Amino acid sequence: MQLLRLIRRSSDAKARSGVGYVRQMVQIMSLARKPNLIGPDEYFEYCLYDPKFSLAERREFVGYKAERFYSKLNLSSWDATANDKVLFEQVMLASGFSSPKNLALFHPWRIANPDCEHIRNVDHLHCFLSGAEFPLFVKPVHGLFGRGTAVIEQYDSDKRALVLSGGQELFLDEFFLWLQSSTREGMLFQRMLIPSQEVVNVCGERLSSVRMIVLCDQDRPSLFRANWKLCTGENVVDNTDGWRNGNIVAAVDHVSGMIQRAYRGLNGTRIEVSEHPDTKTPLIGLRIPHWDEMKTYVESIAKVFPGVRFQAWDIAATSTGICALELNLATFHTVHATQLVSHKGFLDDRLVRVLPDSVWLEDS
Repeated sequence: MQLLRLIRRSSDAKARSGVGYVRQMVQIMSLARKPNLIGPDEYFEYCLYDPKFSLAERREFVGYKAERFYSKLNLSSWDATANDKVLFEQVMLASGFSSPKNLALFHPWRIANPDCEHIRNVDHLHCFLSGAEFPLFVKPVHGLFGRGTAVIEQYDSDKRALVLSGGQELFLDEFFLWLQSSTREGMLFQRMLIPSQEVVNVCGERLSSVRMIVLCDQDRPSLFRANWKLCTGENVVDNTDGWRNGNIVAAVDHVSGMIQRAYRGLNGTRIEVSEHPDTKTPLIGLRIPHWDEMKTYVESIAKVFPGVRFQAWDIAATSTGICALELNLATFHTVHATQLVSHKGFLDDRLVRVLPDSVWLEDS
């Protein structure tokens, strides 16, 4: 099955570009070696057969196996500051930077900040929701790809029933069981952030964050790559969920903040778009609202996490200012998505200079 798929992709590549099978095979074999470690599927997904790429540009792309090279930039002892959203908030508060406030933590015994409610059982949950302001955003303490999230629109304390985004109604006991099954690390309740009016004009009322990838070299942390994740429809998070939910990822020039191209995913299929489907706002050539503020902010906040030298931030422009939603480790998921939409590889001269010499001595 895999061989047949690659044959079909090779045939399609030849029809699109005029590049023959032999040349494709030579390029695949060349890019399979260090430092690129690109597999055949990645070769076709990045369209590296396209004559628009020079040899030098092809050699800047990396495959998922190359993650073990650039992951060495981060000290594993610092991973929890990015992966654990309770710890992340505490580090942010101690450093004087803003992040979404954790109003409540659902966990059988863990504690967070002194002013954070601690939900241990269903009655604690009832008391918290009875006095809360809505809407509330619910997310895992340690989550990936925007999964396991929910938006609570309202709560009827008499009926002990709540309404989720989209109108779904749940009794409190049902919701409590969902919380228990979602994660062992706990669930957080946060107040929903409102995007700035400039962002609303582009992509509607949903919060849409910019994935800002920061590289910390010897001089200072500075922006390395960026893309804008735009919500569409009724989606409550801006992740694409494998290009299935209709959200958009826009490639951004990390110097100017201008959108270069944009892709929307539906049912696993990625299509190029030129405008936001809800607002009809043209995207190509648009400069991201508040770009200069966001860039200055992320390059300042990166200094708080010196052990994470390859950082992937989700930064949002809200009605109350620039806010760091979360810090992620720059894993291959981020690298892959950014290379895919930007048509530009990660392994440029700057990243090569920062990587330790020892990584090139490893066996492939």
